[in-house]
Amino acid sequence: MKSHILSGAAALIALVVVTGAAQAQNADWQTCKSKAQELSQAMTQHPDAADLSAVRLKRGEALRECMSGFYRLGIHHYDVALKMLKQGAKS
Repeated sequence: MKSHILSGAAALIALVVVTGAAQAQNADWQTCKSKAQELSQAMTQHPDAADLSAVRLKRGEALRECMSGFYRLGIHHYDVALKMLKQGAKS
C-alpha cells in the first residue's frame, strides 16, 4: 500500500516538473520583449482608448516582472494589458 502511494506521488511530481518545463520554454526574455513591442504598437494604434492609464500601469507591472526574471508573470501582465486595450478601444 505504501509503495503505491509513493509511486503515485513520484508520478505526480514528474508530471508537474515536465509540465512546468514545457511552459517555461515559452517564457523568456525574448517573449517578454515581443509582448512589450506588441503592446507598444497597439497603444500607438489606439491612443484614445478608454483605459489607457490602466494599460500603462499594467505595462509597468509586466516590465518589472520580466526584468526580475518572472517571465511568465510578466507575459501574463502584457496579455492582460493587451486585452484591456482592445476592450477600451471598442468602447
